[in-house]
Amino acid sequence: MQENHLSIGQVKVDEKINEIIAIPRLLELLVLKGCIVTIDAMGCQKEIAALKRNQGNLREQTEDSFRFLSPASVDEQADAGHGRIETRRCAVINDLSLIERAKKWKGLQCLVKIESVRYFKSNGKEEKDIRLYITDLPADARLQ
Repeated sequence: MQENHLSIGQVKVDEKINEIIAIPRLLELLVLKGCIVTIDAMGCQKEIAALKRNQGNLREQTEDSFRFLSPASVDEQADAGHGRIETRRCAVINDLSLIERAKKWKGLQCLVKIESVRYFKSNGKEEKDIRLYITDLPADARLQ
C-alpha cells in the first residue's frame, strides 16, 4: 500500500522494546493470507523475521551465502523520478546450507539480497546500497 500512502494497522506502544510484543498482536488482528508483510529491524525475532546486524551471525551467514552460492532467481528493475534514476537488482537463494540455525526461523524458505544504485541527475553522484532479508516466500526474485 506504499503507492497509496496507506497504513492498514497500528498499535501504540509506550517504549521501543514493546514493539516486540505489539508486532505479533498487530499481525494477528490483520487478515494477511496471501500478503507480503515487511517489518523494520525491531521485528527481527524468530517468529517474525527480518534481518539486520542484531541477530548474531545470521547476517554474516547470509552474506556468505550470496558470496559462495548461486541464486535461484534474479530480477532487475529500473525507474526514474524525483531527479534520479534507480536500478534495483534482487537475487534470491533457496539453499540454506550456510545458515547454521535455519530451522529456528519460522517458515524460512530463502535469502534475499537487494542491490540498489541511485544516480542523481542534478549533481551526477551515485549512491549504492545493499539490503539483506530472510523470507518465507518462494524463491522468485520478482515477488521480493
